[in-house]
Amino acid sequence: MATAAPELRRATALFLLAVAGALQVLAAAAGEDREALKGRSVIASAASTGSAGGAFALALVVLELDERASVTVSFLTLAFAQLWHVFNMRDPDAGVLANDVVRNPWVWGALVLCAGLIAAAIYVPFLARTLHIVPPGAAEWLVILALSALPLAAGQAWLLSRAPPARRSPRREARTRAG
Repeated sequence: MATAAPELRRATALFLLAVAGALQVLAAAAGEDREALKGRSVIASAASTGSAGGAFALALVVLELDERASVTVSFLTLAFAQLWHVFNMRDPDAGVLANDVVRNPWVWGALVLCAGLIAAAIYVPFLARTLHIVPPGAAEWLVILALSALPLAAGQAWLLSRAPPARRSPRREARTRAG
């Protein structure tokens, strides 16, 4: 693995850029201005990196997977975190489920296409060998999906904190005024 590490990093980075780039462009086209996206990018990057690192550690230590399988879990966690991040591109004034991003059919098409590309990377032998990944089992998929959702949750929490008071729950609003 040590001799394959530079190739693995390049192949993985290119694959993730290709898959996630389309989604971010579509979400930005849904109407959000560039300045508003900058703060989200920092949060998303930190949360995605933390999730991927956490997934690697969990796979290696708790699931006792070998290095290659642990890297696969980390890679897929990051890939899916980037897919879910598109839902953090909504306007803070819009609802969690009723917004331009969720209503955009191009976003849903891109999600399906990107998820298909990720599945191909896992299950098409040539691509899996090129990316040095192995098909995850059920426990690994649970880790991947759970930890890849953390950046989405962090982004939604950030957006809800910036929502106008009318969008906040009365209980939360009372806590905000009290604190």
